[in-house]
Amino acid sequence: MALKDYIRIAYRLKDYQISGPDWLRSERFDITAKIPEGVSPGQIPEMLQGLLTERFQLKMHREKKEFPVYALEIAKSGLKISENAPDPDRELIR
Repeated sequence: MALKDYIRIAYRLKDYQISGPDWLRSERFDITAKIPEGVSPGQIPEMLQGLLTERFQLKMHREKKEFPVYALEIAKSGLKISENAPDPDRELIR
């Protein structure tokens, strides 16, 4: 898997929440580790965090970023769009 995928799993993040160099996405790594008996699936991400710190010297920080947001609102004069008629040349796949 790509290192970005391991980070996503370990820190329970969405893909868009991770930023870093391009090789995070392109370089693949096989990580071999043993999970001790009695460990619940919910504990695995925290264990993976420690493994990434130990084996990759991973250091992470969280920061907030502001992005523009656009709102699609109905004009005071009402909607000016209508439903398109089905295209007879386009085949529906179900």
